[in-house]
Amino acid sequence: MNNEENIGDSEKSEDDFVKDLQKQIMQDIPFTNSFWAEDIAISLLSAVSGNLQFYTRVGRVPVNTWFMAIAQSSRGYKSPPLNYFLRPIIKKIEQKSGNLKWKILLPSSFSMEGMTEFLAKTSNRGIIVNDEISALFKATQGKGYTISLMEFLDRLFDGIVEPRYTRQYKLDELPDGAYVSLIGATTPAIYHVLDYDTFTSGFGMRFLYELWDPSQEIYYDVLQLFGSDSGARESILEKYAVPLSKIYSKDIIKTRVDDVVMVEFAKYRQELEDRASEEERRHNQNLANYIEKVSIYLFKLAPLFALSRNISSVANSQKEAVVDISVQDVERAYNKINRHIDNFKQILSNWNIYKNSKAVPISDYTPTYEAMVAFVREAGGAITTRSLAIKMGWLDANSSSGITEKYSEIIRSSIELHYLKKLSPEEIRSLPKETLEKLGISLIDKNGNPVKKLPYVVALPEFSVEALNNKIEEVK
Repeated sequence: MNNEENIGDSEKSEDDFVKDLQKQIMQDIPFTNSFWAEDIAISLLSAVSGNLQFYTRVGRVPVNTWFMAIAQSSRGYKSPPLNYFLRPIIKKIEQKSGNLKWKILLPSSFSMEGMTEFLAKTSNRGIIVNDEISALFKATQGKGYTISLMEFLDRLFDGIVEPRYTRQYKLDELPDGAYVSLIGATTPAIYHVLDYDTFTSGFGMRFLYELWDPSQEIYYDVLQLFGSDSGARESILEKYAVPLSKIYSKDIIKTRVDDVVMVEFAKYRQELEDRASEEERRHNQNLANYIEKVSIYLFKLAPLFALSRNISSVANSQKEAVVDISVQDVERAYNKINRHIDNFKQILSNWNIYKNSKAVPISDYTPTYEAMVAFVREAGGAITTRSLAIKMGWLDANSSSGITEKYSEIIRSSIELHYLKKLSPEEIRSLPKETLEKLGISLIDKNGNPVKKLPYVVALPEFSVEALNNKIEEVK
């Protein structure tokens, strides 16, 4: 008697889970990045697919995925898709799964010892979701801990959890393997927090990255952010949680490839190898290493895309499901990997300024940030960046040149880390006349026309234009 049900070998096509959820996210949160929406959909599918079996000659390849988005703070809507889709869908899956052994949503902030204990005693398969992943490492700066934590995560990607014995944690058991997906977001502050050489030695090579164009300002109408009422929204979340909960509850989901698909796997794996060799010949060793590392995603994403295309059939199968991987699944995985390789190449380029200065750790910048805050407070809570640069000694008061890229980046990072904030053009135009005069800003040019380009103004986080105007009105 055949207890297997073949899925995906018929001509009938289904809705694609990843594409469908990606479209839904973009419809409800139109200002996020469409590739980021795709990553979130893949992460959800990956989080519940620890039972999806795909084998090569050297053994089973777990289909866990690690994604990271790097974008300026408050741009691109990195967090809303995590908060309004990924997390609530996972919670619904957990509720529907009842008293299952595993908890899907793993701790987002942890020590190595704490995570080891959690994986051993609570859940050893699920997903880590962290809106500000650089904070995980910022908290360990100066303790000789960051490198060890990255090595721990590097092994965790492969499902390896090694014993860590301390005075506080004396674990007599380890998880029987681990299946951990991860999706995180951060700002360019990560270039400050992590050392370049440490980042490129292992841990940083595990992620598929998304980047936002920092030159693109985002303007939005908050009322248009979500288009569904609460009832409709619950229905949307339910739509995605139901099949995922069924996938999660299955013991085994097998995959199958025919000879044609095997050839496609071999072809694209060789093309990635050739690209890595070419970068090595160009002396781009870090990029070559990254290509080698992420080539494993060819064998992770293709099975996930096959499952995505057949989500309903697999979820509702009464037998042991066998999913056929198609040529299109392999090609889709290959194209996605290549795009992420291009993103990583851009990351290495962005990091050059910090690499050349030995990537000063965030702890070493702290006195600089504190001095900047002191000068802004002394100025009354707000100051132009030119005036701040002069006070910091970065710029000569008589110079007509602008602030160098290095110091501009320090100002940007002080904003990303919430030491200071940037005032928008609207906020600057709303400042009281006395404050504008103090800042040396005129809203009218010499011909009596409104000034089109206003100077860059930073302020203390608690600085409020509205409160300032109210205070002046009270005095009057």
